[in-house]
Amino acid sequence: MTRRRYKIVESVGSRIEDVNRYEDLAKHHPSAGREPNRNYETINGQLEEVRHVGGRTLIKKDFVLLVDGSNRSIPVPSPLAGYAKTSRAYGTLKIYDAPTNGQLIGQILHLHPTFKVNDGDAITYGQHIGLQAGTDRAGAQSYAIHVHAELEEGDFKRYIADMISGTLNPDEEKPEVANGNESSAKGDWCYPCTPSAGHSLQHLTAFSKARAGFYPIGGNGLWHGGIHLDMGTSEAFDQSRINCMTHGEVVAYRIDEEYPVSTYAGRPPLQIRAPFSTGFVLVKHTLQAKAPSTNDESKPKPPALTIYSLYMHLRCWKDYRQDEKLERPVFWRSGVYTVNTHSGELNVRAEARGNAPVVGKLSKGAQIRASGEGAFLKLEQVISGNNEPALTPGEDGTLPGYVSSSFLTAQSQPKAMGSVVLLDPPVPIKAGDLIGHVGKYQNQSDGSPQELLHLEVFSCEDVPAFISRSRTWAQNLPAGEKTLLKIHAGASKLIPHRDDIKSENPPKLSDEGAEIGVDLILPQNLLDALPAEAKIKVPANNTATGCSPETNWWRLDELLADKDGQPINGWLSEQELITTRHSPWEWEGFDFLEDTDTPSSGLAYYLNATRRLSDDEKVSYQGAIDQSDKGPVRSRLYDIIDTNRNGKMTSEEIRAALEKPWHAQSISQLVTRHESEWFWDASRWDELDDLMGHSPDDPNQDWIEEKNRIKTLSWWNDVAVKYGISADGKAWQLQPLALIGAFSTATKVAPIIKEGQITFDAEGNNIPSSPFFSRVIHWPGNELSGVTLGRGYDMGFRSDSEIYNHMKSAGLKHDQAAKIAQAHGKKGTVAQKFVKDYKTSIGEITTEQEIILFNIIYPDYVERTVKNYNHWTASELGRTEWRALDQVIRDVLVDFVYQGFTKGPNPMKAGMKNDKKELIRYIENTPTIRQYEPGRNRARYIRNN
Repeated sequence: MTRRRYKIVESVGSRIEDVNRYEDLAKHHPSAGREPNRNYETINGQLEEVRHVGGRTLIKKDFVLLVDGSNRSIPVPSPLAGYAKTSRAYGTLKIYDAPTNGQLIGQILHLHPTFKVNDGDAITYGQHIGLQAGTDRAGAQSYAIHVHAELEEGDFKRYIADMISGTLNPDEEKPEVANGNESSAKGDWCYPCTPSAGHSLQHLTAFSKARAGFYPIGGNGLWHGGIHLDMGTSEAFDQSRINCMTHGEVVAYRIDEEYPVSTYAGRPPLQIRAPFSTGFVLVKHTLQAKAPSTNDESKPKPPALTIYSLYMHLRCWKDYRQDEKLERPVFWRSGVYTVNTHSGELNVRAEARGNAPVVGKLSKGAQIRASGEGAFLKLEQVISGNNEPALTPGEDGTLPGYVSSSFLTAQSQPKAMGSVVLLDPPVPIKAGDLIGHVGKYQNQSDGSPQELLHLEVFSCEDVPAFISRSRTWAQNLPAGEKTLLKIHAGASKLIPHRDDIKSENPPKLSDEGAEIGVDLILPQNLLDALPAEAKIKVPANNTATGCSPETNWWRLDELLADKDGQPINGWLSEQELITTRHSPWEWEGFDFLEDTDTPSSGLAYYLNATRRLSDDEKVSYQGAIDQSDKGPVRSRLYDIIDTNRNGKMTSEEIRAALEKPWHAQSISQLVTRHESEWFWDASRWDELDDLMGHSPDDPNQDWIEEKNRIKTLSWWNDVAVKYGISADGKAWQLQPLALIGAFSTATKVAPIIKEGQITFDAEGNNIPSSPFFSRVIHWPGNELSGVTLGRGYDMGFRSDSEIYNHMKSAGLKHDQAAKIAQAHGKKGTVAQKFVKDYKTSIGEITTEQEIILFNIIYPDYVERTVKNYNHWTASELGRTEWRALDQVIRDVLVDFVYQGFTKGPNPMKAGMKNDKKELIRYIENTPTIRQYEPGRNRARYIRNN
């Protein structure tokens, strides 16, 4: 169905005028000057009526929404994401930035009082919030039908632009809107760090590149309940912010004032000072399926499980103080405000109303603590600044008086530093909301501090019992809910791709193929996201000689293996009883293990596996080694990885297994019960004293320091019993990405690089501290280059409208896209100056936007390369037609053109014979080309493919 669009008009005097952009909107209550009792401000040369609140300047505007020529019963989309507060008076919907003690960020008036949202609801941008009406102060319909909006200028521009473009429309309740400053969440689940590209199985295998911290065994051989995101995973995930995984409530957090430091002996006389973050956020969630719509109350409700997500090793408070632009989590709100009057002092009134007697005054810039919400807050404390006359606390110890929230700016800062903060009540949080930022952590063996996030999910309830109930409940779900396709080892085959396979000539089940030797579960969104040429639907065929059902074929590369574990690629057919369909709530493939491995047995095993025990020590610790080796976790890992059980199951074996999707998925489906590493029990760590060469008479100071670090990192004992956290420290651990991969089947798959991976990799990186970080505007450094963004998007030869449209297509906000478009046509030192002046204010684009932008421009370079190739090789003997060239050779030739090697014939002639060896020789023996090999790696790319 074609989506309808809004038309926007406004009344100016006796005229009705069309509105095609924000700038078309007239001043609120159009007049030549100022009306009494209204606040005005000149913004961008225009006199506007405004409302000042919490440091924000909200601009007031009126307009009318039309759909099919009518203004009646028109759904109004929300102009912002936030939390709702409704009032029948004037049909007002206020939008706050936090569920409690939040700041007003915008509002819509004159809606019909039968709102589409309730107080406290978390609302999304574009969600329908109510119907356009003309509601007056009494809640009656006495005004002309229209929308009154109060928003900041940037939000207003986006709102109007998205309604005009159809992005926001009357037919979609919650349209999908790309937003560079919001998380990649869609629905109920979100990756804690946004993936750069790819699908859920590629995200699992990306953790093979983590430097340590695998699930369920860490780098030191001990049991490990979470996964690590560090420098090794920084190319696969945007680790510049941490998102909340799914809806829930923050129950506890801790932030260091500064990172604590462990001091190790090091090489005499030097000491190793190793900082480490103890900061964490703990979020409580309810894991429960949405019950199908039914009026039958006898139908059983889906079972529920309380789970917790833990985000560990976060930035310290000093980092936030030094970088004021660093976004801060909403759950930090501590009721501290700064007086932000335009000039002069802020009145303290005896009651919470604007005409109440003044009992004191606060100086501009004063810092106070206040409570409540709404137009006036209760003054609790004056932290700094002047208050005259001095206010005297009452018998309850609190100060008298109320202050207007319009002139207060909330100071988002933690309630305490260096200790666990328990939130009572807990603070609601949505999927994709900011948790915090990755902090620093240095092990004794590290040369310097590294960025590190430890992420885990656990439950203190009976997880096997919950999953048993869930499986029973899921048996009655309709076929449409079965969004996972399972491929069974030994049941299906992959038919190798041939050039003649296409929709008109699909593969046949009788074709030769390789038997699949592994189990693998594929979410439907992975299959849906395959390129068109990798999906074939063969319609059902009913003839006199027989009938065949509709058949789906998918081309699956780098996902499966044969019975010998060798990777295989090709076409898979979905066949009834051969492949099976499952709901995520069936928990297909998940195993449950109760592990009793202790730190002492795990370390003994690790030291033996890495040959760091003497023969006498092996004999002494053999019992502990066997306990760990034959324990449930390592035994199950042997089964999954299928090694020859040579006595080694360390993190390195897990790293190698994680490179293979079928192993990575099986490992992620292990649900293990173990004592949490964040539960402090000194006796468990004292058991390692002998292994660590420590005794009271001969102390190992480094081990003493390490035990102090472990104790400092612990937090479980501070939270135990509260919020359902077990007192004994034991919990069931679930691999976080296994949950996201299974349950976020409605989530949009991150964009992939369709062509030109070699060029994309060479044109920048995803490391903010690197000089080649590409998600900000930069200048490559020569007179022919313009302002560049992403992996080679050069604006020196583009128009402003072309740049703007490309940026919007990549998902950037209007304001950011408009700023970037100002770089059009600038080259050389002019481009260099633009980057210097505007790099900070423009900010970063996301990894997803960078990929989309690259996919937009790369085909143009392919077209240029084809023309260049034909120009220089058309008359050459032995040339190969472009389409007949090996794809790897084509990729390299395009990369030559991308870098500007178009002025002579040699680059194109080097590949024209379709000879990889000849192209490698040219690259390695041509100085002007060879000098770029350290960054572009063309020869290695050819050899590896």
